[in-house]
Amino acid sequence: MEDGNALPKTVLQFQLRRQVTNLYKSFLEVIEDSYEDQRQMIERLKKALPTDKHSLIDAANTFDKAKFYQFRKRILDAGNDAIRGLEETMAIMDIQFGTGEGNENS
Repeated sequence: MEDGNALPKTVLQFQLRRQVTNLYKSFLEVIEDSYEDQRQMIERLKKALPTDKHSLIDAANTFDKAKFYQFRKRILDAGNDAIRGLEETMAIMDIQFGTGEGNENS
């Protein structure tokens, strides 16, 4: 890697990693909110219905803690895979800061 390529590539890699991480953190927040909404809805149903119906409510709950962790793992894996893919692509690229005045090769 040339010295002139090191800083731009490092800056770009940092920004890409940060943006992908922010994206999958926002996905995690969505599933956390969804899980909590589901949990609260199940609790309201259990309070509103007789105890003998609670097993039916539990059976109908497809978004339990195990499913939450399954979704969480898939999001984290996808985010990490995306970062790895970007870093592998960046490894074969030469990147330089431009002057901001257009392409000098035109």
